[in-house]
Amino acid sequence: MPFGSTKALARLLRPQQWVKNGFVLAPLFFGFELLHAESLLHAAAAFVVFCAVSSAVYIFNDWRDIDADRAHAEKRHRPLASGAVSLPIAGLLFVALAGIAIAIGVLAGLPR
Repeated sequence: MPFGSTKALARLLRPQQWVKNGFVLAPLFFGFELLHAESLLHAAAAFVVFCAVSSAVYIFNDWRDIDADRAHAEKRHRPLASGAVSLPIAGLLFVALAGIAIAIGVLAGLPR
């Protein structure tokens, strides 16, 4: 696949790191807002925005460090360093994620 496999694209986004973004949901519990639809919507939007931004930052950092990563014993297997995902596709994905984060943030009225 010239653009990168689905698995390589997923590794580039690092979804395993999104678990940390779940902390934006803590106020729902501690603020007794679990049953309020508006609070749930804002918290879900914040979670999606955090995931999109964090993945965009991972792409940016991998792009910036590509030469060093190619020379590193373990990091050379990362999607950009190994060539599993092309730089143009990574750039498009970065822009798309940033755009998604901004659009959702604006539409949801974040920050609130």
